[in-house]
Amino acid sequence: MAYATLNPIFDVTRIKLLKERALKVSQEYDVWIKFFEKEFINRLQFIKKEYKSIFLYGEFSNKFLKLLTLTHPRSFIVIANIIPVYSKNILDLYLTVCHEEQLPFPNETFDLAISCNSFHHINNIPKALTEYKRILKPDGLFLASFVGGDTLIEAREALLNSEIKLTGGASPRVIPMIDLKTSSDLIQHAGFTLPVVDRDLIHFSYSSLLNIFKEIKCLGESNYLSERSLKIPPKTLFKLAEKFYQDYYLDHYKRLKVTLEIIHLCGWAPAQDQLRSCSKGSGRISLVDVLSL
Repeated sequence: MAYATLNPIFDVTRIKLLKERALKVSQEYDVWIKFFEKEFINRLQFIKKEYKSIFLYGEFSNKFLKLLTLTHPRSFIVIANIIPVYSKNILDLYLTVCHEEQLPFPNETFDLAISCNSFHHINNIPKALTEYKRILKPDGLFLASFVGGDTLIEAREALLNSEIKLTGGASPRVIPMIDLKTSSDLIQHAGFTLPVVDRDLIHFSYSSLLNIFKEIKCLGESNYLSERSLKIPPKTLFKLAEKFYQDYYLDHYKRLKVTLEIIHLCGWAPAQDQLRSCSKGSGRISLVDVLSL
């Protein structure tokens, strides 16, 4: 009997290599990571709760880590990433290397778990969400922010159309990313209670397509698809893509527009004394009547 197997979408070995190279270029991620951390800070300030044990996964600025240690001075904090990030050791926090699809901790270990800028390169997001729910204590809080499907939509379209025009076909050059609705479905199916999913759309501008790719490379976010094309692209591909970009995606300053979508997840590990959402159709007052008052 033959069994179907799922091939990984992303090449984990290449992800590690790209992240290691990016880390050698820059030891800080403050410029980009601040967009993710801002949401974490807002939610943690709004939710008045003591966290005795905290798990952080991904890329965090030292500024955010210092704030967390100041606001939770008695907490045990663990930082993990797919590669070693020794620069964080200046805060004397516990560091480890692991993958979100298989977290090396016993059940119900942490009161708070935060994933920053990493879900967009996970092969099995449902498995990762299940792992986070497993390591959280009852009524533990889970937060995640990551890059969503509308990110680089302009570059994706420019490269796709240009390559089709040149060769009659195209290989993916921008990784696929999940959208808001899929994110909402996944966190609900994982069993988190009181889930909240929202997003931010942030727009940037660059002088050229080359500068966009340089920025992406510095962040360790180049193409790491398992089935990416290893062929050298046609010399005219990027020139044609830039022309397409200029024809359709220029801002008021004649610069190339770039979209960054950040999706935010928030959910709680189930607990018996926890507030629960009412079941569908159980309401007794019509929303139409309330809004008409």
